[in-house]
Amino acid sequence: MSLMLDGAIRIGLLMLLSYACARIVAPFVGISTWSAILAVMLDPARTPARHRCFGNADQVGRNRARAWPDHHCHRGGRNFAL
Repeated sequence: MSLMLDGAIRIGLLMLLSYACARIVAPFVGISTWSAILAVMLDPARTPARHRCFGNADQVGRNRARAWPDHHCHRGGRNFAL
Protein backbone atom coordinates (compact mmCIF):
# COMPACT_ATOMS: atom_id res chain seq x y z
CA MET A 1 0.00 0.00 0.00
CA SER A 2 2.75 2.47 0.85
CA LEU A 3 4.52 1.78 -2.46
CA MET A 4 1.34 2.71 -4.32
CA LEU A 5 0.93 5.88 -2.24
CA ASP A 6 4.59 6.81 -2.83
CA GLY A 7 4.09 6.43 -6.60
CA ALA A 8 0.92 8.53 -6.52
CA ILE A 9 2.69 11.28 -4.57
CA ARG A 10 5.59 11.30 -7.04
CA ILE A 11 3.23 11.47 -10.02
CA GLY A 12 1.28 14.29 -8.35
CA LEU A 13 4.44 16.28 -7.61
CA LEU A 14 5.67 15.74 -11.16
CA MET A 15 2.37 17.03 -12.55
CA LEU A 16 2.47 20.04 -10.22
CA LEU A 17 6.05 20.85 -11.24
CA SER A 18 5.14 20.49 -14.92
CA TYR A 19 2.20 22.85 -14.48
CA ALA A 20 4.37 25.43 -12.68
CA CYS A 21 7.02 25.26 -15.43
CA ALA A 22 4.36 25.64 -18.12
CA ARG A 23 2.99 28.73 -16.36
CA ILE A 24 6.46 30.29 -16.25
CA VAL A 25 7.26 29.54 -19.92
CA ALA A 26 3.81 30.40 -21.34
CA PRO A 27 4.32 34.20 -21.67
CA PHE A 28 7.42 33.65 -23.80
CA VAL A 29 6.01 31.13 -26.27
CA GLY A 30 4.31 33.73 -28.48
CA ILE A 31 7.29 36.04 -28.77
CA SER A 32 9.65 33.10 -29.34
CA THR A 33 7.43 31.80 -32.13
CA TRP A 34 7.31 35.18 -33.85
CA SER A 35 11.07 35.59 -33.41
CA ALA A 36 11.69 32.28 -35.15
CA ILE A 37 9.27 33.15 -37.96
CA LEU A 38 10.87 36.55 -38.54
CA ALA A 39 14.38 35.11 -38.39
CA VAL A 40 13.55 32.59 -41.09
CA MET A 41 11.71 35.16 -43.23
CA LEU A 42 14.39 37.85 -42.99
CA ASP A 43 17.43 35.60 -43.46
CA PRO A 44 17.40 35.98 -47.28
CA ALA A 45 17.62 39.77 -46.82
CA ARG A 46 20.36 39.52 -44.18
CA THR A 47 22.69 37.31 -46.18
CA PRO A 48 23.36 39.70 -49.10
CA ALA A 49 23.80 42.61 -46.69
CA ARG A 50 26.32 40.57 -44.70
CA HIS A 51 28.25 39.74 -47.86
CA ARG A 52 28.25 43.41 -48.90
CA CYS A 53 29.62 44.43 -45.52
CA PHE A 54 31.92 41.58 -44.66
CA GLY A 55 32.79 39.86 -47.92
CA ASN A 56 32.97 36.10 -48.14
CA ALA A 57 32.72 33.71 -45.21
CA ASP A 58 36.44 33.34 -44.49
CA GLN A 59 36.84 37.11 -44.08
CA VAL A 60 33.84 37.57 -41.81
CA GLY A 61 35.79 37.37 -38.54
CA ARG A 62 38.50 39.83 -39.55
CA ASN A 63 36.11 42.38 -41.06
CA ARG A 64 33.69 42.16 -38.14
CA ALA A 65 36.53 42.74 -35.69
CA ARG A 66 37.52 45.89 -37.59
CA ALA A 67 33.97 47.12 -38.14
CA TRP A 68 32.49 46.35 -34.72
CA PRO A 69 33.76 49.34 -32.67
CA ASP A 70 31.90 51.95 -34.72
CA HIS A 71 29.08 49.59 -35.80
CA HIS A 72 29.60 50.41 -39.46
CA CYS A 73 31.15 48.59 -42.33
CA HIS A 74 33.14 50.71 -44.77
CA ARG A 75 33.41 49.11 -48.20
CA GLY A 76 33.69 50.87 -51.50
CA GLY A 77 33.25 54.33 -49.98
CA ARG A 78 29.79 53.47 -48.62
CA ASN A 79 28.78 53.02 -45.00
CA PHE A 80 26.55 50.09 -44.12
CA ALA A 81 25.07 50.14 -40.64
CA LEU A 82 25.09 46.79 -38.89
